[in-house]
Amino acid sequence: YGGDAVQNQSMALNFQLESGIRVLDIRCAIVENRNPDPDPTKPPLAFFNIYHGIISQRVSFDQVLNVVVQFLNDHKRETVLIRVKEERTNDPARFADIFRRRYLHLYEKYMWKRNPTIQGMADNPTLGEMRGKIVILQDFARWQCPRPRRDDIPENPFPNSPQFGICYSLFATQDAFFLRTNMDLYQKWIYVQNHMAAANSCSQPDTKYMNYLTASKGVLPYFVVSGHWNPATGAARLGTGRSARRWPTTWPDFPRIEGSIYYEGTNTLVYDAIRTGRYTKRVGIIMTDFPGGGLIERIICINYEKPTPMCQRLPPCEGWRCG
Repeated sequence: YGGDAVQNQSMALNFQLESGIRVLDIRCAIVENRNPDPDPTKPPLAFFNIYHGIISQRVSFDQVLNVVVQFLNDHKRETVLIRVKEERTNDPARFADIFRRRYLHLYEKYMWKRNPTIQGMADNPTLGEMRGKIVILQDFARWQCPRPRRDDIPENPFPNSPQFGICYSLFATQDAFFLRTNMDLYQKWIYVQNHMAAANSCSQPDTKYMNYLTASKGVLPYFVVSGHWNPATGAARLGTGRSARRWPTTWPDFPRIEGSIYYEGTNTLVYDAIRTGRYTKRVGIIMTDFPGGGLIERIICINYEKPTPMCQRLPPCEGWRCG
């Protein structure tokens, strides 16, 4: 909800999960209802509603969790990671307290529990350890977590004792979300592909990578991932206004059509990079707006060393081990 400047998805949450999405970016704001109990000593009921910036998404966090729980009940070998971040409101201590008292209590059966006594599990659990569970990527109560990963900080002296899941700050994250104009789209693509290359190199096998194909602020979210005039499926491409003859080496991954350079969205650029075999080992977690079936399936198929029925249905790939 919220129009082109705010909307990031078109599929309902249950359809996203059925389509292969396994990581959600959920922004919560504190909401209070008057306590129906007449006892004035009891505090008002507090819970979370979902917002994007100041725009309500017309759903509560309880409803989000109920959809995920139903999915996990139907698919007991799956897992769903949820980044939880406070949005619109700004009361970090109370936010953590509400999460603890309400959501950790109500959904404890479905929440993955951190076990620091098992080597490696506390920060980087295996898929087997997470099956059937919601894994909270804790982007709140940040005092419990290390600082965000940065290349220029070799060691982190801060504690790592999250109460609710895995510290979001432990992910190596690319999230360059501010583009001043459409012209900045190619620089965003450079950030994206550099982060995928780092993950694919496997030089740091225990590092958890998260790569946002998205951006906003000076641009519209649908444009960043599609490169099109409007968000409609099949919408026309948007031209850069530059001639391919005059700027032959500018933005080499953008398409050339009838002598002009056109924008290309990050979803398609990543899809093509995987399809042509540029990344075949690991791409990390890909976070994006309006993902299509092709991109979702390409990412999933990287996990299989041998062709599967789903992967065989896809168009053949050059040098891709699943094609």
